[in-house]
Amino acid sequence: MTYPDHTKNIIEIKNVSFSYFEGTPVLKDIDLNIHYGDYLGIIGPNGGGKSTLVKLILGILKPTSGTINVFAHSIGYVAQKATDIDSRFPVTVYDVVSMGRFSQKGLFKGLNKNDKDVINKALEQVKMTHYKNRLIGNLSGGQEQKVFIARALAQEPQIIFLDEPTSGVDETSRGEFYELLKKLNQDLGITLILISHDMEIVTREVTEVAVIDRGLTYYHAKPFPI
Repeated sequence: MTYPDHTKNIIEIKNVSFSYFEGTPVLKDIDLNIHYGDYLGIIGPNGGGKSTLVKLILGILKPTSGTINVFAHSIGYVAQKATDIDSRFPVTVYDVVSMGRFSQKGLFKGLNKNDKDVINKALEQVKMTHYKNRLIGNLSGGQEQKVFIARALAQEPQIIFLDEPTSGVDETSRGEFYELLKKLNQDLGITLILISHDMEIVTREVTEVAVIDRGLTYYHAKPFPI
């Protein structure tokens, strides 16, 4: 198996600080390089700046000072349990995953054969093909999160951000979910960035850990697979 070159940066964060309305810095002097194929866990206290850092990387916010460079053609994002779709809305699993394609090409362009192949492959990768015609509201919490992983995969991303992705998911489904993430990282070489408050999960699952508490207070990288 060929693994990504972990010596090459896919994200470079240099001396980044951020404040709202020139107030007390939410983040101060962050220096962090994330490499191709990393599985990075970002942990820290509530209010420590984890979500702000992610918003800065995604370009939703702009640094007060410093620079962020992202060397990826596509980024996927998986939020806390289905926070951006009302599960009561009558939409199928296939429709939700299709949204990943429309985010790439625009809402007013139809799906071509390649798009449909990518969608079906994403469903297969998360083992949700048999559920593709089921309404999203009729799934378990763990199944819903697999669908949202598939939606991210439909964007053919090099990076996937996951923000507390197993919040409200039962223990068995949580284990299956993290096994899926491991396969995406190791088999597909996708760079994963997991935001969590669960120290046990992070230290068990990821290959790199960054602790954010207004600054980068700790960073550790485990040996990656060879």
